[in-house]
Amino acid sequence: MRVPAYIVAAVVCGAMLPSCNIVGPAVAIVHGPEKVPAAYGLDPALPTVVFVDDLNSRVPRRSLRLVLAQAVEQTLLDRGGVKDVISAQSALSASKAEKDGRPLSIAEIGKAVGASVVVYMTVDSFSLFPDGQAFAPMCQVRVKVIDASSDKRVWPEDRAGHTVVTRAVIRGEISPNVNDRARAEDELARQAGVDVAQLFFKHERPRGATGNEP
Repeated sequence: MRVPAYIVAAVVCGAMLPSCNIVGPAVAIVHGPEKVPAAYGLDPALPTVVFVDDLNSRVPRRSLRLVLAQAVEQTLLDRGGVKDVISAQSALSASKAEKDGRPLSIAEIGKAVGASVVVYMTVDSFSLFPDGQAFAPMCQVRVKVIDASSDKRVWPEDRAGHTVVTRAVIRGEISPNVNDRARAEDELARQAGVDVAQLFFKHERPRGATGNEP
């Protein structure tokens, strides 16, 4: 059996001079980036829908709710192993309906679109300039998983939900131009959506990552 060259180099260097600089990279190759386990495992066979609520009008544009939800659903489809994700647009449309003169519950929204599971998110904050001055895009949401058939929260135990904080890295300068701000807001929503989706599958922790904060 042939032993990979980088392992041989690491052993040789480790046995020789302390100044040999190949050991660090070789160990990094062997161990790889740190893995973050899933906070909760979604059943890949159950129809799932993502619904974003903005009860306190934190997002500057209603369309950002859809951008955020679609980032979650696409990441779940691409990397999360969920096979049946129902369009978030259908959930937003269903949420406008009423039953007996009251808004639909989260479980009823799920049932209305044929979902067994609802990944429910409420937006607590969403801003490009959290302190009013510096450009430091930040989004904070709380996430719950709802069983639509039983109308029960299955995750997390905390009834308030699991908090996810995203401090987005957005390249390029931001100007007062409306289009620039909209582009940055869309990117913040997309990055927040990826952070939320990663709650549900094992993934690598990027350097300097701040998402999924408790």
